[in-house]
Amino acid sequence: LLAIPKINDNYNRYMGSVDIADQLCSYFSTQCVVHRNWQPLFYWLLNTVIINAYCL
Repeated sequence: LLAIPKINDNYNRYMGSVDIADQLCSYFSTQCVVHRNWQPLFYWLLNTVIINAYCL
């Protein structure tokens, strides 16, 4: 038998995490209508941090 490289094993084991995080982002969003340039970036970052913390 051939040994599976660790990087391939990790990829196959955790490749669904990104899909789950994207799915959760679509369900729970912190986005709101804003008129300042920096606020959409802040809310996107906040949303990403919350979803990634939940996935961990």
